[in-house]
Amino acid sequence: MSDNCPYDIELHRPYIDAVTIKCPKCGKEVIIKKTKKGRKYYGCEANPDCDFMSWQKPSAKKCPHCGGYMLEKGNKLVCADEQCGYVEAREKKDED
Repeated sequence: MSDNCPYDIELHRPYIDAVTIKCPKCGKEVIIKKTKKGRKYYGCEANPDCDFMSWQKPSAKKCPHCGGYMLEKGNKLVCADEQCGYVEAREKKDED
């Protein structure tokens, strides 16, 4: 490094964007992160203490059958537990 560069500078800053959803495992915030290849995913801000990770956007709504968290897939809400298999239509938000 050159002498003009401070040593406490952060050279590689990860892509982080906040989502207004709580982590289903620990209750902290869920944030959007990027992999090294640039693919976006949803993860807990308490990583590595909490191992929550999802490729689909998690929903704040809980599954009525098993009580687990649900994922937004297109215009549907799908239970994250594949064995449960609960699916429902997502409510449309009125945007004026």
